[in-house]
Amino acid sequence: MTIYKIRYFINKRKRNGDFDFTAGETKETIVIDNLERAKEIYIRYKNECECVAQYARFSGKCELFIPHQFDNGELAYWADDGNYIEQFEFGG
Repeated sequence: MTIYKIRYFINKRKRNGDFDFTAGETKETIVIDNLERAKEIYIRYKNECECVAQYARFSGKCELFIPHQFDNGELAYWADDGNYIEQFEFGG
């Protein structure tokens, strides 16, 4: 069984340069044993990110990966081997 994780997060920068994390957005989806479906969701999330990427005060990432799984079964926030299947980053 392979678990795929798709997530995106968008952060908004305040006028003073700090990030306003409460104004951002985060989405996360888990797909089991279906890379094709995971890629479809990734493309949808990436399209949302690309719309926001047009604005200067926003930054974020959209990622598709196989998450690290801890011994207790929890899924980590990051990829298992540090390699992402797909990744889109903007703003920075």
